[in-house]
Amino acid sequence: MAGLPTETFTTSDDQSITIHNVIDGPYTQMDLGYEWDGPQEAEAYLVVKLEYNNEINDVEWYFSTLDEAYVWVKHFKVSIDPIVIEGTYNG
Repeated sequence: MAGLPTETFTTSDDQSITIHNVIDGPYTQMDLGYEWDGPQEAEAYLVVKLEYNNEINDVEWYFSTLDEAYVWVKHFKVSIDPIVIEGTYNG
């Protein structure tokens, strides 16, 4: 998976993370400069509507490259289908 979440996710057969929409972004390290508080290996992040364990929250989801972030942006410009990631949330 391209995304590097701020929290930890692990694989599991009985849980999944559902991304319902992109709320804002992408933002890059270059955009934010000294205000960047994400992982140093990440180049960009999106604010997404994430569902896990029947709770929905807006969270920052980090990506290794800006192009990877734009894949999600483009997906939600043409589709209402969520992105489902198999795994559990350890955040």
